[in-house]
Amino acid sequence: MKTLSFLAIFILMTSCGSKSHRINEKQRTASDVQISSLDFANKKLELRFEYRTYVEKTLTSIDCDLTFNENDSVKLAKNTNIELGAFSTEIISFKDVALPAMKMAQTINYALQCTAHYNKGSEYMAKDSVLHLVPASQNKYR
Repeated sequence: MKTLSFLAIFILMTSCGSKSHRINEKQRTASDVQISSLDFANKKLELRFEYRTYVEKTLTSIDCDLTFNENDSVKLAKNTNIELGAFSTEIISFKDVALPAMKMAQTINYALQCTAHYNKGSEYMAKDSVLHLVPASQNKYR
């Protein structure tokens, strides 16, 4: 009987330990950033920022280097004061962006490298992706 009780307690303790391990893994998931829309005519760019952890923080600023088609480069910086809860998604807008003169195409490749500064530390993110021309538009991409 004593052995059976010990075995039951051992199983309960080890199963609880693995569950907390999964939670800790989610807490270490890196944030993600990507362009959600780009308007060359109005010089407006919107970033989709996905904060993917349980620890609440405040996004104080974000600094990015954006490269289009491996050539033209743009620097983006914005001071923010966004409270991030568990798994928050935020849209960060940039107006009057000094966008390069480009030949408009159906798609534009981009590389985005950002550093998010929080009230508790900072985080580096990188994204390589493609923007597609919005149908019936001449200079709007998403």
